[in-house]
Amino acid sequence: LLHKMKTTMNTTDAYCPNKANTIWSLNIIFGIIAFISNVCLLAVVLRERQIKRTQKLVAAYAVGCAISGAGFAAAFIRRITIICKQNYIMPLECMYKTPHLTLYAVGESLTSLCVFFMSIDRLVAIIYSNKIKQWKKYLTNRLLVLTVILTSADVLWAWMSAWQKGNRLILALCYRAQVVSSTYYVTHFLWSSILGYVTLILYSFTIAFLRKKRSTSSGIRSIQLKREALISKRIMIIVFFTFILQNVPTSLRLYAMFTHHVFFVPDQLWCVHCINLSIYAIYYIAISLNIKKFLMKIRFLSKSSKTQHFSSGITMKIFSLQENIVKPKRSTIKG
Repeated sequence: LLHKMKTTMNTTDAYCPNKANTIWSLNIIFGIIAFISNVCLLAVVLRERQIKRTQKLVAAYAVGCAISGAGFAAAFIRRITIICKQNYIMPLECMYKTPHLTLYAVGESLTSLCVFFMSIDRLVAIIYSNKIKQWKKYLTNRLLVLTVILTSADVLWAWMSAWQKGNRLILALCYRAQVVSSTYYVTHFLWSSILGYVTLILYSFTIAFLRKKRSTSSGIRSIQLKREALISKRIMIIVFFTFILQNVPTSLRLYAMFTHHVFFVPDQLWCVHCINLSIYAIYYIAISLNIKKFLMKIRFLSKSSKTQHFSSGITMKIFSLQENIVKPKRSTIKG
């Protein structure tokens, strides 16, 4: 089975075309957009006075998307600029000479884990919405630490698998399918895909549980759940688009590898994945700008109303003074 999968990987994931195609250019563009938009998202989140629990996971997710975007841009710029024919390199040499392989491993692991832990965080926040906030903050911090540990382990495995290939020569384009071992390649995408399906199921349960609790709650409890519902709707954008544009294409790719049917072009897979990286960042920045404009408008109107009230008061006083000056005084001399 591994031999069949390896053959499929070599025939579809690593090839040497005569010239650059349009999808390569699109991957570079979308990669740059993903990097810039997520850096802006991270700046917006970090500028907030108090970073909430879910915002910490959103910030980590933005870091992962920015790293993945940089990896896409670096990988496809290399494919366009390097000469493919008769140009070979060792796998480990690819790892330390080309940044995109490490960026891929970091970005993909970080985003998959963050989305999964966001669903856990939302479920805990809704179930224990009236519990101590410090305990929930402690849980989120531990989830972030676990994210860093698992991501580091994935990156270390990628480097080790490239080192174990020894002096075998591969294309200098440094396709990941040729650089790392087939075991790592399949396992990396398999657990990422499974994590996506588990996340979707868990988040669907969270939304259903939230609706049930809101229908039976009142008073302060209802206000708390309304706030949690607003946050959950925003996170649902990440969960939904990650599943549709990342997990589903990856699942199709894995199916093609297991069944030895080549029906999905990897470059198209990565292009769809790259588009997903910037969706939430653009949405969040747009929402934040609209809120800021709304608040500035309210402040401007309140200031203008105060100024108008102040100026009208001064005008009334001036008119009253003028009347006192113009108005003739009554004679006090008796006739």
